[in-house]
Amino acid sequence: MCGVGSPKNMSKFREKILQASKKYYEETANSDWSHNFDHILRVERLAMRLGRQEKADLEALEAICLLFDVARGLEDKGEVADHAVAGAEIAKEILAQIKFPVMKIEKVCHAILVHRKSKGNVPQTLEAKIL
Repeated sequence: MCGVGSPKNMSKFREKILQASKKYYEETANSDWSHNFDHILRVERLAMRLGRQEKADLEALEAICLLFDVARGLEDKGEVADHAVAGAEIAKEILAQIKFPVMKIEKVCHAILVHRKSKGNVPQTLEAKIL
């Protein structure tokens, strides 16, 4: 999983995020073809392209893309009610562990929390809108 499909201009945190989130994505590898790790990589490629065009915070956007569905498997198994809410909490823990810039963690968590449009959430940052 790590290093696979690495986009150009990746941050120094990308591999650390991938390692820390690996156990969450392994659960969906064979059970949910529409939300497996390939989905994460597709979203990342497109979002980073848009992020460069729109002058987004690419370091935060990369983390957002790698973590936005981190709790999808937990929701699918009925362990959490909303993967966006749980994912924001998991992302906060992962990012703190890898010493991601503290000032960007809330931006990442906001984007993850509001990425489910069906819940009526409204993105407030450029990066959340890109996702």
